[in-house]
Amino acid sequence: MQINSIKILTSIFDEIKDLALKMFVGVIIFVPIDGALGLIFHYFFKQDRITPFFLSTKSFEWISFIYQKTNIYFTILILSLFLYALGKAIYILRQPLILDKIKNNYVLFISNKEEIKLFEELRTSVIRKLKTEKKFSALWEIGWEHIKNNDYFLYLILGKDYYSSDIQKRNQEANEISFLGSSIITLTFLTFFFYLLKLPAIYLLIYCLLLFGIYPILHITLNFTLEKLFSPKYSTVKSPINLIISGILILIVLSLPIFSNTEFLINLTIMIILCIILSVQVITVQIAANRYISRNKRLYLNYLTDKSNNKNQPSGISGEGFPK
Repeated sequence: MQINSIKILTSIFDEIKDLALKMFVGVIIFVPIDGALGLIFHYFFKQDRITPFFLSTKSFEWISFIYQKTNIYFTILILSLFLYALGKAIYILRQPLILDKIKNNYVLFISNKEEIKLFEELRTSVIRKLKTEKKFSALWEIGWEHIKNNDYFLYLILGKDYYSSDIQKRNQEANEISFLGSSIITLTFLTFFFYLLKLPAIYLLIYCLLLFGIYPILHITLNFTLEKLFSPKYSTVKSPINLIISGILILIVLSLPIFSNTEFLINLTIMIILCIILSVQVITVQIAANRYISRNKRLYLNYLTDKSNNKNQPSGISGEGFPK
């Protein structure tokens, strides 16, 4: 029976090991987040029921309970499946959180003027050559004005025939960076929301009011204003500025005498956590974008010199390294 259990566990783990192993990194991320938030809620908000590493301790108790009621193999299987499910959710979320933000003109993510000039000249040369090749003549129907400044679309056009091992490496690095950033964002939000549920109902009500009531109105208003103040080049800084201004306005409202000091501190903490989450998102988007910029440079050079290390694109890779 023991041998059968090992075989079953091995076969299942072989199927889920890549994502499950990545989520062990998520566990390492989760522990300090849990400790910091538990510390804040215990000492800052005077919640005696909540202690530092509260959620980590409860998770360990649940794992111990499963082990005592079953065996080590079943426990590892359940833990692996849980990590796989959570990892799969984060893997899906990394696209709207990180990767979809980069599917446009990569110049928007370059700060160095010389680097911008070099990249634009390289891309212009690619467009010029594409226009002369018959196999790309169908692109005239789309319109070159929609293609010439969209580096993601150029990758889709050229990636199939000019995909090298270096390009594959950069795609993989960007995927891992986006997965790590999405893990921090998701685990921080879920852990923080769990602790909020431990507070009296009035605080959760205020949080929901902030998240679903006041903030969307401020977000829409400020976004319209920032669109007028900033050029597209600086689109990456609009969201942090938007959130900071929204947070300041909300905290001013919460400073009114009708709110207690505790309510104000809780909502101050909420805004700080949201700012941290958004900062992680902005930083992750920029780092991942840097890998895609490097990838497209290599791709453009491969095309312009008509040299490719690998004419066949690896199966399962499409777009920004997404599965088909």
